[in-house]
Amino acid sequence: MSTIKKDSGFGVAQIILLISIAILVIFVAWPVLLILFNAFFVDGNFNSTDFYNVLTEPETFQALKNSLIIASMTTIGSTIVGTFFAWLVTRTDLPYKTFMKSLFLVPFMLPSFIGALAWKMLLSPNSGYINTFFMETFGLSEPVFDIYTYYGISAVEVMYLFPFVFIQVCGALERMDPTLEESARISGAGLFTITRKITIPLVLPSIMSGALLIMLYSMAHFGTVAVLGIEQGIYNIPTLIYEKIHQSGGSFDSIRTGTVLATVLVVTAAMIIWAQQKVLSRGHYQIIGGKSFRPMELKLRGLRYPLLFFCLAYIGFTILLPTAVIFLVGGVSTYGLPLTWENLSLDNYKYILFEYEVTKDAIFNSVTLGLAAAVITMFAGVMISYVIVKMKVRGKGIYRAGRYPCVERQIRHQPVQHGMDYPRCLHRALHGVQLKG
Repeated sequence: MSTIKKDSGFGVAQIILLISIAILVIFVAWPVLLILFNAFFVDGNFNSTDFYNVLTEPETFQALKNSLIIASMTTIGSTIVGTFFAWLVTRTDLPYKTFMKSLFLVPFMLPSFIGALAWKMLLSPNSGYINTFFMETFGLSEPVFDIYTYYGISAVEVMYLFPFVFIQVCGALERMDPTLEESARISGAGLFTITRKITIPLVLPSIMSGALLIMLYSMAHFGTVAVLGIEQGIYNIPTLIYEKIHQSGGSFDSIRTGTVLATVLVVTAAMIIWAQQKVLSRGHYQIIGGKSFRPMELKLRGLRYPLLFFCLAYIGFTILLPTAVIFLVGGVSTYGLPLTWENLSLDNYKYILFEYEVTKDAIFNSVTLGLAAAVITMFAGVMISYVIVKMKVRGKGIYRAGRYPCVERQIRHQPVQHGMDYPRCLHRALHGVQLKG
């Protein structure tokens, strides 16, 4: 890979550099500095006493403990699920692999708190439809499931976060040169030995990178814990920040308490990003390249269709079922009524979609903010990743606080021709990202 050299004069390269610096300062550095300033300074004077008092409160310690428990369980579960499904669709002869790969990306597009609402309706101890079915059918006096636990919260997050690992591992397995595995097989090594000594070490950086992203997301996740945890007193750091500010009516003291708690998330995020950089810095192997190879497929034989059915059942149970419940419950006149044709109607949808004025504003705001965020993120990600990978800039390691790993990989693998100017290079890289993503 050749790296574009910096021009001596002020040109497009320098403009890209300045824009990327401005983006990071405005959207990353400035909010973090505000959080730290408000946490340690009161009326312009340094005050560490209040900071220490907030951090040593029992509820702060419990919220941090809850965050770590939920994030750890979610990370482990998502890593196992994502790695297993990635292996199935890339290294086996599973039927309809391309279709299944697309299905496993669907949870990535859905908000997890919507899933949390659905599973609350299904597995709530007192009124959940699944618990009610078991209790009425088998005459049970106690509910079978309780979604308001660490396990319930983590399970819901796993359903929607495993694509982080799935995408990373699929990319690594598809780019692996299969000649190493074939050479080992010809030499007499068995499948277990090849997997343990060749395949897993080569994809481990991708697995760890995806796992750390999940931990970072779960630590800062608000929606699922707010829906499933607050009723039982399970707070993580984000929900505790919200509760502090909400209870006090938005007073400055409560906001400052929230900023102190937010420093915990900032420090945690910094540690996770640092760990991810360490993992990725050890993961650049010669056999993981930008070109895809035809991998060696494992013959599933009699397990082909049972595993296909398992994959479809997983998608149906974790995605289709809660989505259907959301739509069905929306048509019930009173929550808790049985989901029968007599209790279902379209009156609720008619009122919410066409008569309730707030809905129109909400839809407009969601579409506008979504499109704006997508466009800004796309161009910001390309520019920052381009600076990190292709430009010779002193201290560019600091840019990795706002890095975009998938975009960065695509830019790294774009061939750079001598004499090609910066706009053409960026156009080629951006086109590659659009094709990949």
